Amino acid sequence: MVTPLRKNHYLSAAIVMAVCFVVSNVCMAKTDYEFYKGSQYPGATLRPGVELQKVVTPGGGAAEYGRREVEFWPRKGVDSVKIEKGMPLRTWKLSDGTSLKAHLIGFRGVGYTIDEEPFKTEVAPAVVLRLGDGRKRSFQPGSFSQEDKDFIIKLFKGEMKRIRDASDKTEYAIREENHKEFPNNAKPGEPGTMQVVSDHFVWVSGSESGSDGDPWVSAKDPKKSDLYRAKAVAWAEAMWSLYEYSGLLMPYWDADTQIKYAITVAGTKRDGYKVIPGYAGGGRGGCINKGASNGILGHEWGHGLRINSVLVGGGESGADTCASFVNARPKGGNHLRRPSRNIFNGFNGYGYTSFYSVIGDNPNWGYGWFCAMPLGREENSMMHTIARVLEQRGMAENGIVGVGDMVGEYAARLATFDCEMETEFRKQWHCPARNWLECVDERQNKWQIPADFAPEPFGMNFVRLVPEKGARG
Repeated sequence: MVTPLRKNHYLSAAIVMAVCFVVSNVCMAKTDYEFYKGSQYPGATLRPGVELQKVVTPGGGAAEYGRREVEFWPRKGVDSVKIEKGMPLRTWKLSDGTSLKAHLIGFRGVGYTIDEEPFKTEVAPAVVLRLGDGRKRSFQPGSFSQEDKDFIIKLFKGEMKRIRDASDKTEYAIREENHKEFPNNAKPGEPGTMQVVSDHFVWVSGSESGSDGDPWVSAKDPKKSDLYRAKAVAWAEAMWSLYEYSGLLMPYWDADTQIKYAITVAGTKRDGYKVIPGYAGGGRGGCINKGASNGILGHEWGHGLRINSVLVGGGESGADTCASFVNARPKGGNHLRRPSRNIFNGFNGYGYTSFYSVIGDNPNWGYGWFCAMPLGREENSMMHTIARVLEQRGMAENGIVGVGDMVGEYAARLATFDCEMETEFRKQWHCPARNWLECVDERQNKWQIPADFAPEPFGMNFVRLVPEKGARG
């Protein structure tokens, strides 16, 4: 379920780009090393030391066929990262018993800590390491020994303090409708309704358990529910900080009053008799969330973003991309199943996230680029938006052709999962679906893709070629 945006939220692309640039650079004034810098959308500027694609053969015009050659690999800053002051060099002990000597580039996705007893909790984000050959690769915190996790947490806590110290301090209010519908009139376990409030969020719910498995309010284990709620608050606020730091214009940034994002906890029982129905659904300003799941929040939050209103590349695709951004994992793999189809062929359906994830490895885009990129007033697909931004930021002379070059690079990287989240992709998929060829002329050794699998616009084919013995390239 998607709640439409207000019409007065539609600003001109030029204004939005300027504001995004300011927001994304709020935390860049300090000279200290930034471990979350990879998440930022850079705004109008390009990252120094990050090479662009190089056009070797320009190809033909829009109405003609012509071979176009573009060099995308290897590029400095993308495929080979230089060692910077502030990158710790460490021998990491992996959970499989092996070790790896690598520099820590930064963090990816949400992590959080709770220092107060009895809820003390430490959850590290994913980390991005610079391998010995200069490549970047992402590792989940479970990949490391406890000693390494402690090292990560120490740096992470310092990074989050730096980010939050420089963040916007505007106070957010609870919407009056939330007070009326869910007055905070009962404690957990008593008949009524209750609110759990943080700086930017409010969870409204029944104050009794709606079932034996209700994690938000448990009749069997109240202390466990107390911890669950504390973790939900910490995770949500960490998510907020990550989005703000990435350059996203946060909800209600342009309103007279800043409103807390409201999470209605489905599955809880209110007023002693009524279980709140629903499972998941979100829009600008709030969501329905069964059990106050962080996984659901990571997705439903995305439905409230202005850019997610586009007809192609938004909707469920965009919301899943938001979930992938905060969890630092691929989400869904529909385009891996059917790569010959358009990269968003599900018409904003679930699971079309791999294009955003792979392209976001480029520091000139950043992991949060989909969320933070400015949407123009009349643009109804991500291709239109990307084409405009490519030209405005000087990344391509012709934005439409530049989009094709981006998709070409994405296809080439997808073939071997040549991306930061390579391991996570391989855990879910051995490889993208491969195509077989049908013979056109055996004597001349000519083959073609069957018509049913001919690539759509922004689609691609993967064909495994096995060289004959003694063959030379």
